Parts: sequence; C-alpha cells; structure tokens
Amino acid sequence: MVNDMNPTDISKHLKTTVSAYKVMKDFINKIKTPARHYLTPVTNSIERITEDFFCHKIGCGQQITTRGFLSKYTLISRPDFYIPYTHKAEDVVIKSDMSSPGSGHVTMKMAPYHTQIPIQIFPPILKENKKYYLYFLYYPSFKSFILKTDDDKIKAYSKNNVTDNILDIESLHKPILVISDKMLQSETECIVKITGILKEIDDDLYDDYIQNLSKTQREIFYNILRPYNEGATSLCIDLREDSYISKEESANTLPASIYVESHFENIPDNEIFNKIVGAALPGAYPGLHWFSSQNSGISSGLCNSDIFVVSKNFTHFAFYTPCDLLDQRNYPERLTQLQAFCDIFRKHVQNALRHSTGHEIKMVYDFLFDFRRASLFHPKGVLLSKEIESLLLNEPKFSDTVNWLKNV
Repeated sequence: MVNDMNPTDISKHLKTTVSAYKVMKDFINKIKTPARHYLTPVTNSIERITEDFFCHKIGCGQQITTRGFLSKYTLISRPDFYIPYTHKAEDVVIKSDMSSPGSGHVTMKMAPYHTQIPIQIFPPILKENKKYYLYFLYYPSFKSFILKTDDDKIKAYSKNNVTDNILDIESLHKPILVISDKMLQSETECIVKITGILKEIDDDLYDDYIQNLSKTQREIFYNILRPYNEGATSLCIDLREDSYISKEESANTLPASIYVESHFENIPDNEIFNKIVGAALPGAYPGLHWFSSQNSGISSGLCNSDIFVVSKNFTHFAFYTPCDLLDQRNYPERLTQLQAFCDIFRKHVQNALRHSTGHEIKMVYDFLFDFRRASLFHPKGVLLSKEIESLLLNEPKFSDTVNWLKNV
C-alpha cells in the first residue's frame, strides 16, 4: 500500500470542491432583476413550470403559483469519494490467537451496498447586508433522498468499470431552487403552496458551472441550470417580492445519507501510517481493514459500525451514515455516532503514530452535510487546513466562498 496523495493532491481536491460550491454561491449574486410587471398568474405543476420556462412559454418575471415539497436539503455528489458500491462485513468470525492477545484469524463475507449520494444544506448568502436563504422545491410526492439503482447504469458500469453513479435520479429528485429573504423554518420539510417570481441568472456563470459541477450534480440540478438549452439556461423561484407561501402538510419521515470529509496534515511517508489508519477504525477487525475499488484509489473501511468510511489514498477520508432527518430520536443518535466515530478515529491515528514514531499529525475537517454542525466536529469549524490557507493565498477569489461555507 503506497501513500501517494501528497499535499498537492489534497489542495487540488479542496480547490475542486470549493469551486463547485462557489458556483452555487454565485448563483444568488447573478439573479437578473426583471421589469416590474407581471403577466396573468398561472397555477401549474413543478414539471409544467420548468418545461414551459425552458421552452419559452413563460419567462423571467412571471409570477407563478404551484405546490410542492419544500426542503432545506438537496443531493450533493462527492465525485472524489464516489464508488458504486461500498462493502460491509457480514458473518464475521474471529478466532483468537491465545499466544498474541488482540490478534486472531478472521473470516467474513463481503456484502456490497450501493453507495448513496449524500445531502447538503447551503448556508445563507449575505448580499448588500441582507441574508438570503436557499431552499429546494420538489414534487409533492417526494419522500426520500435514498435512491434506487438504475439497471441501465449498472450494465454500463459492468462493461467498463467507469461511471459517475449507478443511481436512478428521477424527476422528483430534481428540485427548483427557491430564494427567500426569510428563514422558512416551519415551512420546510413540508408540502406547501407557493407563489413567487420566476427568474434566471446572468450568462457569465456558465463557464464555472460546466467546469466545477460533476455530471451527477448537473443531472440533479437539471431544473435549476440547463447550460445547453437554447434560450433560458437557468431557473429559480424568488420569494423576496410579490410572494406568498402556506404550509399544507408536514412530513413525518425523510431518509437521507449525511456525510463529513476530512484529511490528515503532516503525514509521514511510511508504511507504518498506512497500517495505522486501518487498525484505527472504531470497531476494526484484526488484520483486514479495507476493501479496495478497482483502479480508483478509493477504499471502503471494514469495521463493526453503522458508519461507512471511504478513503482516497489513505490520507483523505469521507464518513457517511444513513438517518431519518425528521425522526427526533434517530437523527440526533446518528449525528452523535458520526461525530464520535470521527473523533475516535482521529485520536487512534494520532496516538498510534505518536507511540510508534514520535511523529505528530493533525486531522482537519473540510466539508460536511450541514455547516451549522461544524463546531460539533471541531471547535473552530471546518476549512482551517494549511492547504486552504495556501489556496486562498494563491487564489483570493475563493475567500468569499470559504467564508460562506464556514458560515461566518
């Protein structure tokens, strides 16, 4: 096992991800202001509104009324960590070696699980000393962020082992962006009736959009951004003026996958570290720690835990767990487990390396599903690494985006 992710690789990953977030942040700052006149309001489905807008039947400045499921969350692809299947150990049998406590012979079955796309909440955007909040409007029938697999994508993957995802991203998973100057706490994760103004964004955003959003994310944002469309190429519903929203029905359950990403700084280039990061997984099995994906540099951690671990070259780590966002018991429990798993893993790696070599390393957090929760993982939050400092020094244009993600 070779540790081949150097600081330059980490910086490249951080730059790519921050660039993708910058696209969404810039969206709000590029909203066109239409003339102050509106045609006769129409009431129609989300599908009808998006198709009529992108086919030029209705345009920027049109007031519409529709019905849908309003959420703080959207699916967000993580291409640097995506593999179609992760693996979990089943039927584990450990035969202890009495002459060597803590060791033993392990047998297990590798059970594949198709990998989910996690969710994301975007922080509010500050513009002209005002906060604007980003929400997402789905079909009223929307029930879950957990996706089924797509048979055609699986067949294509089996032929070439290359894919952006194997998941069935249906129309109901493709939201319209909603912008509001109010925090819609009681109206989110609910079916609502909503009246607002259709708007689009300035054309100069599209180069960044094409470059920095993955194919999967472009698929998810199909009803928000269509850069190849003739005519209108973007859409949002603006609630900052001439708008109204009313709650019709609250949801009771909302399954999703939440995530945290981190990396280690000051990593020694030796085999000891590579062994330590596997054995340091909470609930690790003796001797067998990772299941590697072909030709991707991505490996799934094998341990007795509800937390799924994915590593990029054993320096960069993503942690996922399924949860029910609206279950008042399940969500706090899963978030607590996720935080505890990351913290125990960090301490295990630091202590083991210090004991073996005297070398000191640091684990820093980069991105997570809800930046309001950043302090749960580190008192000072996320995006505090040396690589981020270097990125901002060389490319100051990312400063606003980083501050936005840090919610400062």
